[in-house]
Amino acid sequence: MNRKKVTVEEVRPDLDIDEHIQMQERGWNYQRVGLYCILIFVVTAAAGLYGNGLASKKTLSEGGTSIEFEQFFRHEAKMQLKISTNSDKKVSLSFPAEYLSHFEIEAIVPDPAESFFEGGDVRYIFPGDDSTTITFYLVPQDVGNVKGAVKVDEHVYTINHLIFP
Repeated sequence: MNRKKVTVEEVRPDLDIDEHIQMQERGWNYQRVGLYCILIFVVTAAAGLYGNGLASKKTLSEGGTSIEFEQFFRHEAKMQLKISTNSDKKVSLSFPAEYLSHFEIEAIVPDPAESFFEGGDVRYIFPGDDSTTITFYLVPQDVGNVKGAVKVDEHVYTINHLIFP
């Protein structure tokens, strides 16, 4: 079976008009590629590649502690970093000051009992309950890859974010 390429019929009107049929067909091909690019962008956004979705959510767990954060996020959009622990004693959280310099801390819920700077880290102390969930509301101030760590009591968890413009 022979298949012919479907093209636009060139019409020769009495008027002196240049039709540029090849240019029109090339434009349609570019348009089709552009539509596929837009479709890919919409699907990846719906999946959460740019924040707030399945592709972005990451949970690290060890022992009775879990940390939930977004791997992919947008510049100057509010994101959450949740730390849940099953400790009935005081909970100590430490972040490297370098990591926190990439964010504006908008709120910490619940408020820490103490916070201080210790050896290049910012340390927060929270009173312990049977199960404690601490939420940091952060606003990224930089674009690019942000690497850091959270030290919960004696366990260290590595956190990486990719911040989009």
